[in-house]
Amino acid sequence: MDWTLDELIEKYPRKHELQSFFKSNTREVLFCQNKEFSEVPNKLLDNIENPLTLAATALQHHHISVMFTFYNNGNKININFPPTGQFWESLTILMNMNRLSVLLSLLRTIYKRLSINRISTIRDVFYDNKEIYRTQRSVENGLEIIQKTFSLPSKDMLNIVAAQKGLCFSPVFIEVSTSGKTEQMNDLSTQLIPYMNSKSSVKLNTAEKIKRIVVLEKEAVFNSLGKYIQERKIQDTIIITGKGYPDTLTRTFLEVLQRSNASYEQISWTILTDADPHGIDIACKYLTSSSSSIDVATQKLSYRGIFITHLIISKFKDTSNSIQFLPLSALDSIVAMNLLAKLVDDSSSKEVIHYSKRNLVRELQVQLFFQKKAEMNGMTPSDIMQL
Repeated sequence: MDWTLDELIEKYPRKHELQSFFKSNTREVLFCQNKEFSEVPNKLLDNIENPLTLAATALQHHHISVMFTFYNNGNKININFPPTGQFWESLTILMNMNRLSVLLSLLRTIYKRLSINRISTIRDVFYDNKEIYRTQRSVENGLEIIQKTFSLPSKDMLNIVAAQKGLCFSPVFIEVSTSGKTEQMNDLSTQLIPYMNSKSSVKLNTAEKIKRIVVLEKEAVFNSLGKYIQERKIQDTIIITGKGYPDTLTRTFLEVLQRSNASYEQISWTILTDADPHGIDIACKYLTSSSSSIDVATQKLSYRGIFITHLIISKFKDTSNSIQFLPLSALDSIVAMNLLAKLVDDSSSKEVIHYSKRNLVRELQVQLFFQKKAEMNGMTPSDIMQL
């Protein structure tokens, strides 16, 4: 029905009534939250396609606006398209449109990857549409929102993963099985940790020979220790590094490795980091679970240094070694005190086993007492093997 302006004013004399008349209908587009996605991945495809088809129909054929609803940490995120609002809300509208562009582009990419069962890295996805994403951080944030929206236990189910970072050197073959596919990591060579998830399995060939698995903070120490093991033909030690702060893939590999080889009680699991507050923080990252689906009881890793006292004694015995002690900066002290507060608080550090927690707390206290820090690079491979 066609209306003249006079008729509208007569029918709707109040301003808010007239605004309501001109305001278009909005259709809400919800992405279904369902825990069954973890068992039936095909449902995830349907629950991406159906809402987007509904939105396209509303916009193209019914000419009504849509409101996309996402979730992040229990909070609802509503974004209207086309955008509406007052002039002073223009910045918020622009931010919402940028966020919606990122989320819809990621959903499209995820749908394609799931359809052909192909895995891509965050870096690859970013460079596929750099103009929209702008930074890799926006891709990571978008994937987190999509994971929370669909109530997925892991972002790995979206077939977009972080680039491989962690390294492993083993004297025996390692077989990693994921979703029916098996990948072999060769012995006596440095290998990237393969893509996997919490449901994978990791099998050590002749696992009864392995007596020690050592996790190292630094790649340089990993390389020198790997060379030392190879030259001396040491057959009972596996070394792993996340090259600084570990990524989720490295932590998942360690957790699954522990779970898959839990029956081999002879294996000791050790973490060695720099004798500084950031080294302690890295150790804490390894000692906490990377996924809620991992049983914390499988955590066998224990923190055993490098302790600042080890380095002091080593320097005292041999003044010619390359160990250097540096003063703690103001930032180092703040990091140390914050970590101490978390470790002392049982509710925030319940996943860290008692033995490691005691060592972590003591090491932080010693570093704060001496106001010194040092790197593990100064220790020789033979010294590290004796820890």
